[in-house]
Amino acid sequence: MRMLALVAGVLAAAIALTAAPSHAQLPDRPLRMLVGAPAGGPTDIVARVLADRIGPALGRTVVIDNRAGAGGNIATQALVQAPADGTTLFMGSFANAVNPAMMSVPYDTRRDLLPVSQVSRVPLVVVVPAGSPAGTVAELIAMARRAPGTVNIASGGIGTSAHLAAEMFKRMAGVDMPIIHYKGGGPALQDVMAGRLQVAFDNMQTSLPQLAGGKIRMLAVTTAQRLNEMPALPTVAETAGMRDFVVLSWHGVFMRSGTPPAMVERIAREIANACASRELRERFAQLQIDAIGSTPEEFARFFHGEMETWGRVVREAGIRAD
Repeated sequence: MRMLALVAGVLAAAIALTAAPSHAQLPDRPLRMLVGAPAGGPTDIVARVLADRIGPALGRTVVIDNRAGAGGNIATQALVQAPADGTTLFMGSFANAVNPAMMSVPYDTRRDLLPVSQVSRVPLVVVVPAGSPAGTVAELIAMARRAPGTVNIASGGIGTSAHLAAEMFKRMAGVDMPIIHYKGGGPALQDVMAGRLQVAFDNMQTSLPQLAGGKIRMLAVTTAQRLNEMPALPTVAETAGMRDFVVLSWHGVFMRSGTPPAMVERIAREIANACASRELRERFAQLQIDAIGSTPEEFARFFHGEMETWGRVVREAGIRAD
């Protein structure tokens, strides 16, 4: 009986070792989260809120490393050049899906970036000056058709979600609406509020204070369905008949291709847990950001779909940012 028990114990141990995921243990040192934006901006805030929650769960300190510049390419390249040992994360964004089509990048996005989890999505809104004669998106389109080239769209910069939303809108509506680029969404919104430009696609979090101050009006949201917190605000799709018009800014965590799958799964699991927590959701809600927390497979499908959608828009519009 003792011999049988010993054999059974050895077999059980062998099975457990075989079933245990290889390389699941992260290296015993702090993790680094690269951010391709300056401190204090939306991407940086999302990264810091997330890092504060996944760090304790992983038993590691997560250090934010801001590498701003070149549309996020400096931080992206730093990820690609880092060891694939599970210690380097990258808080990517909408720009990572657009940049490969719009400029020369020193890496292969599909080959070198490993999607881990989508962290957030940020709705855009169509805003006009408080005194605009357009009360709906349909009326805005009618204005543009009556006087081609006179209804101008303010953009926060080439290749931003606001810019490409405007490009997609023009093409789907079949209207001539010049796009005027600014160095940031703030200056663009200022000129809309002043009535110097007629419309902008803007992030919800920057538009809400101006809406409360009576300086702008919101005509529609760019999501597929109306927002729960603003049920009276229609979608672009329903108000203008553009069924497929959906534009979202977003954030997501990537790791370098070649990182052991068990490490990727562990990081993704903790991100999903963090995004499901009441504390993180409440913090994101204050910023008008929706928490997601997807699996690596879900995020990969979403990210590659974004690359295809916006790559097509960039090519059709002839946009270059080199």
